[in-house]
This record gives sequence, C-alpha cells and structure tokens, in this order.
Amino acid sequence: MRKNTGEAATTAKDQRPEADLERAAQQGLQDTPNIAEEPKPDVSDQGQEELLPKLFAYFHDSREELARALGVHRSSVDRWLNGTSRPNNSTLLRMRRLAQERRIE
Repeated sequence: MRKNTGEAATTAKDQRPEADLERAAQQGLQDTPNIAEEPKPDVSDQGQEELLPKLFAYFHDSREELARALGVHRSSVDRWLNGTSRPNNSTLLRMRRLAQERRIE
C-alpha cells in the first residue's frame, strides 16, 4: 500500500531529529551547549528609549541595517534617533521581538 506524499513527508520529518541525535552522539557533541536552551532576555518592559540604542549598537550603528531588520524605512530610524518621532506600537513590538531573537539585553 502506498503512502500519500503528506504522510511520507511527515514520517521523514519525524525521523530526522532521532537521526540528528544519533549523529551528535557519535561525534561526541552531546555536551555542546544549545543556544535554543538558553533563556531569551526579557525586554517586554523596555521602551523605545532603552531598546533603540541597544539595537542600533547591535547593528554596528547602521541605520540601514536596523531599518531593514525592523521592516521600516531608514528615515524612520533617523527620526527616532533624532527624537522628532517615536515608533508606533507595532514597531515597538517588532523591536522587542528582534531584541529577544538576537538575545540583546
């Protein structure tokens, strides 16, 4: 009896982690720290005043890179840094999520 492709793909995906663990054990990589296990920093209470300088420094003071990572235009980042405007709530949430993903404290 043939499996449909969805079942076969699911079965293949389910088997991959076991194979990866076996390979890691064979290579002696079991004790290697896993970055996914480290807790992400809690930046949920940080506002734009705290997050913006940290993110700006993380992106090596590149307004273009920070803007690209947040999905906004570079001029928006310029206005935030100059203090002439503030990021809206959805952008602030993206800033927090980005800081957590990149483990910026």
